[in-house]
Amino acid sequence: MGFFKKYFGKEKASPLRERIMLADERLGECVLEKEEDLGVWMLVSPKKPLGRHEDVEICLEVQEEARCEALRCLAGVYEKPEAYLEKFYEGILSFCDEWEETDACGNAITMEAVKRNSSLFRLQIRESQKGGLSVSLNGMISGDDGEDLLGCHSVIAEINCRTGETDYDLEG
Repeated sequence: MGFFKKYFGKEKASPLRERIMLADERLGECVLEKEEDLGVWMLVSPKKPLGRHEDVEICLEVQEEARCEALRCLAGVYEKPEAYLEKFYEGILSFCDEWEETDACGNAITMEAVKRNSSLFRLQIRESQKGGLSVSLNGMISGDDGEDLLGCHSVIAEINCRTGETDYDLEG
């Protein structure tokens, strides 16, 4: 039946934006806006939790012809959130190892600490530099004391929707 079950309608949000409202059993009511001059669709609401991460901004940045594929990719993330979050956590742990980050006792950061102290703030579906679509998970990690780790950089895990290949980067 497809990712979105019910179509609510189309409206003009502004002279430069077209808005579509859709509903899905996992995400609820969703609003997509199209930047007319760029031909790019963005999911502007809702902010939905993913795993234990609350209020995650969902951003869909694709050309018109890739919109349906992008929505299927987003559905895949919400059908198996643990698999995507695990890749996100693995990237954070790898950077913590590389940066020689430690906890308050001077011990190396563990996967348990990563899962406990990381925060995911954005989930983005976009066209990958390697072709096709990718899911990017953006977030941060702090120590048990609340201090930001990794020099206050955010971690990006970019996962290819077709192959599952994952690239990691730091931002900020």
